[in-house]
Amino acid sequence: MRCSTCPKDAIFHQPYSGKSLCPVHLRRDVESRIRHTIRARRWLGPRDHIGVFLTGDCRSSALLVFLNDLVRLRRDTRMTAMIMQESEKSPGLEVQLALAAERRIPVVMVPGVHGIGSVAERSAGNRHDPGKNPVRETPAPIIPETSGRDLGLSKIATTRSLDDAAGAVLSAFMNGAAGELFAGQEETEPGRLTFIHPFIAIPGGEIDLYAKILGLESGTPELTKEGNGFPGHLEALLDDYTGRHPSAKYSLVHLGEEIRRAGARPGTIVRCTRGGMPGQEICTRCSPEDEEST
Repeated sequence: MRCSTCPKDAIFHQPYSGKSLCPVHLRRDVESRIRHTIRARRWLGPRDHIGVFLTGDCRSSALLVFLNDLVRLRRDTRMTAMIMQESEKSPGLEVQLALAAERRIPVVMVPGVHGIGSVAERSAGNRHDPGKNPVRETPAPIIPETSGRDLGLSKIATTRSLDDAAGAVLSAFMNGAAGELFAGQEETEPGRLTFIHPFIAIPGGEIDLYAKILGLESGTPELTKEGNGFPGHLEALLDDYTGRHPSAKYSLVHLGEEIRRAGARPGTIVRCTRGGMPGQEICTRCSPEDEEST
């Protein structure tokens, strides 16, 4: 199989674009889409201080390297690598510490809660990270607000992929919790941490291959799933459908973003008059069983 751009042998075929790419052009393609994502969402601004968690996996290494290459010539932008106290003995972390030292990126130890809590806990703790997937997530740490302020962070970059973002939208609807897609839309308080997801337009498998091309092979974290009854079924459903419709995950992410944009406009969100949940005047959670039966 030849590369669609040059005579070299391809190592990867993109079903959604129809391209076959060699290592050089796969790297260029991935980095071009990451830059477009950051520009389109205005995720990089003057005087930004960006935090990146090191968890010992190849994706956080790739994120650290990419962002460092992107901002290292900007005098008004800083980066800090962070390690949670609960993760300091994670496999692969020593390699990441050496990587940060080589690039002169400061590393700090922060307290935090590793893993995923309840939907309510995540909504309260990550109000500027809307649509968090209640079914399928990488084990992203939750940094306390005080730690972020103490470090002077303006943004935290996550390794959230296209698969994670698409799963968040699908599971929000299938769990009857579509209101989660509006989380954070009415938050306008200055000085709050903003979560950014540079890999959100890249499938997880391509991120791993990109990291391998960069020479950043290390352990891939296990996916943490909340016990809601059907996480494996949802993942299998989405992957099976995407196998027949390669652009399905992109369409889901686009749908979620359209819904959030609509929710950001005043007066467009209908809320439950009893519980306040976005969606309808009386949501299914607040509708009494006796009213439903009459």
